[in-house]
Amino acid sequence: MNKRTLISFGAVLLMLALVTVTVAAMPYWHHVSGTYWYAGPYENVTLVPHGANCIVECDGSYDFDGDLDGIATMHFVILSHGSCDEAVPGALKSELTAEGSFTGTVLGKDGGFTFDYKGKEWPAGPGEQSVKVKYTVTSGSGELKDLRGKFDVSYVMGDDFDSYDGKLYFED
Repeated sequence: MNKRTLISFGAVLLMLALVTVTVAAMPYWHHVSGTYWYAGPYENVTLVPHGANCIVECDGSYDFDGDLDGIATMHFVILSHGSCDEAVPGALKSELTAEGSFTGTVLGKDGGFTFDYKGKEWPAGPGEQSVKVKYTVTSGSGELKDLRGKFDVSYVMGDDFDSYDGKLYFED
């Protein structure tokens, strides 16, 4: 083998080694889906005028069924674009944020996880509200200690149940 061929062969082997390491380090993503619904009254509700807008804070919980089976509790901070007198579900465009925790099973594994919740809501018709939200898993416990990923929810308030869909993986 000449020197040029040997260098080319070495470069190809190095690239194959790097591809192998990269593939081995990539997580296996699990598609998750199911339904969820509001589990009880909002609590600790406060409405604070903020210029022409209203900041709403409250606590709430949701039951999940499907690949996620359990309950999520959240503390919401909502910026509603209008006065606090108008800040009722479905009346205003709003930005939604929350921090929360889930306890139950995910893909058959028991434990819990914390998450960030970010989304938007807007009027969908008289007394109806459309919502689009992304949950991002931030940490886990129990068999879910290495859980990571995101899932989306979108719905029109007033439906019998809502659905979620996303991808999660376990860091190893």
